[in-house]
Amino acid sequence: MRRAGLGEGAPPGNYGYANSGYSACEEENDRLTESLRHKVTAIKSLSIEIGHEVKSQNKFLAEMKRREGERERNINVWLPFMRPLQGTGLQPRYVP
Repeated sequence: MRRAGLGEGAPPGNYGYANSGYSACEEENDRLTESLRHKVTAIKSLSIEIGHEVKSQNKFLAEMKRREGERERNINVWLPFMRPLQGTGLQPRYVP
């Protein structure tokens, strides 16, 4: 028994199913696949930019930490010289 629309009379590209709408589904899938490809590309670019920003922020924070350590060392070096002035009312002079 032959089904209607199958066999020799079916147009090529529909896998033997005449008027089944398969090519319309295929076109829809192609369109959605392309749309998804663009979205994935955008997300990939965004994640790369985020990675660059994280590296930049980490460098910035490392530099801040290094400077804070330098300031702390400077304070520890100058603090013994400042203690004798503490009760005298004298203020240390800042010389650039």
